[in-house]
Amino acid sequence: MPLPAPDYLTPRNAAFLRKHGIVSGPTQFFCPALLRPKPMALRSLLLAVHTQSKAPALPRAGAVSFKPETTHIVSEQEASLLARIGWVKAGPLWLRLDIAEDTRHTLGRLAQTQAAPLPQGLASRLGATSASLPAILQGLSIRLQLPPPPDKQLYGPPAPLLLRPVKQGFSNKKPTKRPHTARRPSTHPDSPFAALAVLQKRRKR
Repeated sequence: MPLPAPDYLTPRNAAFLRKHGIVSGPTQFFCPALLRPKPMALRSLLLAVHTQSKAPALPRAGAVSFKPETTHIVSEQEASLLARIGWVKAGPLWLRLDIAEDTRHTLGRLAQTQAAPLPQGLASRLGATSASLPAILQGLSIRLQLPPPPDKQLYGPPAPLLLRPVKQGFSNKKPTKRPHTARRPSTHPDSPFAALAVLQKRRKR
């Protein structure tokens, strides 16, 4: 279930949900027990019967990600069923929901205030290749700073892929314009500082 906003839950409500087996990630609520192979296969079958459609092909038990076969194109209906049973489309891969949410949480903390390199072993944890990481992370709406193209005249390791800092205070609301108010004169003509104000204006000229 999608979260309406990152700070939607109070710590007390989040603790109550955890007590009952419900985890709150950066973008979704989910129940880890339902992401196990047997419950997931059962939910897939029941949803297929409910929607009168064919159950999507699931990966091997315990897989954290899978890539559809090149000869098979995932239809919109199959994609909807996969999302409902706990899979997230991320670039070329489908990631299990708990892995996707943990990745968002971990990388979000790393890049909370400044750009940061990707943690070691991330591709292996996602069951992916290093070359596919940019597309996968961008599919999870994770902001990246891509390295510049390598200069053939320079030697050494290539520049690393960096996480861009998380945007703070973002809002979808349009900025409201402040009403224009006439500026009051800085000094009153009869005040003791009126002569000083006249001298300052002459100097500016």
